[in-house]
Amino acid sequence: MLVLVSRTEPAPAADPPHDRVLRGEVVETGCFVIGGRKGETHRQCALACAHAGESLGVLDDQTKMLFVVVQDLTTGPQPNPLLAYVAQKVEVRGTTIERGGINGVVVRQVKSLSPAAKR
Repeated sequence: MLVLVSRTEPAPAADPPHDRVLRGEVVETGCFVIGGRKGETHRQCALACAHAGESLGVLDDQTKMLFVVVQDLTTGPQPNPLLAYVAQKVEVRGTTIERGGINGVVVRQVKSLSPAAKR
């Protein structure tokens, strides 16, 4: 009798977390990845998608990399710290980590770098 055993590969090792400052635009990740959509012209769509559960992230000006907001929800739902800043330039202070080719950021502080606009 031949028995096949399935073996689950461990997740790739993550780069160690880094305290970091990111400066860039807050984007809704689905539309950005699919079609490069961002900016004020996409703001209302991005807000609708974010309210429906899509992730938000920071498109870093320096590296041109997208950092997706990650949150520990084991204690319950939490508001997304970037929701009020969709389509704005921001400075985000937090901890970044890369795993499996995805860049994440645990946000500690957000500051708008965009001029005050009517929202």
